[in-house]
Amino acid sequence: MSPLPQILSDRFGWPEMVQGFATRYNALPPDVRAHTGIFCHNYGEASAVNILGPAYGLPPAISGHQNYFYWGWNNYTGESMLVLGRTATTSPISTSKWWTWRVRQPMDHGLRASALLLAPSPQEHLRQDWPELKYWY
Repeated sequence: MSPLPQILSDRFGWPEMVQGFATRYNALPPDVRAHTGIFCHNYGEASAVNILGPAYGLPPAISGHQNYFYWGWNNYTGESMLVLGRTATTSPISTSKWWTWRVRQPMDHGLRASALLLAPSPQEHLRQDWPELKYWY
């Protein structure tokens, strides 16, 4: 998904990715944004959101990837989540039985491409389904 090998592409594009993500997050209606969590495809994306995101008003990101899994779901209910990942079918959260995808907005700025997905759920299953979101690669 990048013109560079992963070892190089993982060194570029983080500020642009977080800025694009923040634009979409902050465009949500305030009542939705107030209970929307952030789930990232991998630890690199979650770390970028957690390091660069506070300047844009982003809440902490969570991920089921590697050690981020052990840090938990940040008390997000799962009622509304923005998911930053490759695609709706490759993000591990997309395989969860209770997500319905409402918005899919690709972000591509040359070196890194990601999909942004708003996944509302009428029930609060994130805590109980958290073990299903653990993944290593």
